Amino acid sequence: MLIVTRIAFLISDSLENAWGDVRTSFYLYGTLVCQILVLWFFPELNSCSQYFYLAVFFIFASLFPHFTFLLFFVLPVKVWIFAAITGGMLLVFSIADPKFFLIHLLAFLPYLIWAIPRLRHWGKIRRQVSARRTDYQSKSRSLSGQALHRCAVCGRTEISHPDLGFRVAADGEEYCLDHLDADGKPIKE
Repeated sequence: MLIVTRIAFLISDSLENAWGDVRTSFYLYGTLVCQILVLWFFPELNSCSQYFYLAVFFIFASLFPHFTFLLFFVLPVKVWIFAAITGGMLLVFSIADPKFFLIHLLAFLPYLIWAIPRLRHWGKIRRQVSARRTDYQSKSRSLSGQALHRCAVCGRTEISHPDLGFRVAADGEEYCLDHLDADGKPIKE
């Protein structure tokens, strides 16, 4: 019981630090209202408190996916893995019985309202990053034979002299170490 209480306080404090008191309260109250609606529409359920805790856990796992729990106090497991397993089990139950699909949809409505726009935004960002990475890699392949460093005095490069070091002086030009004095000022020949 002590461990469960500590985890509950950890999740609560983390959500309040991430969102603030007001936003966290709105989420929790919205989740409670949805839980009450589930019990009202489906009176055969005696309790749906596990859905409340799962909704809070899913938000925690979405905001802090790399937080690590020690399973059996030994095995480190990231929280997103627990959330993915639990979400997969809920999905299987929802597919097996359409009534559970409606129950889960209504019970996790605040989480879905929060998560779906962020998922779409995350996908958009991933596509942009992928496009930039592809563009960068194609440009870097086309410039692979060109030198990155070139001395402003002698014109030597890291390709022609791989053991030579290069520095940028105060004037903004790049010089090899043979054309810089001890203070880093260029020696013009």
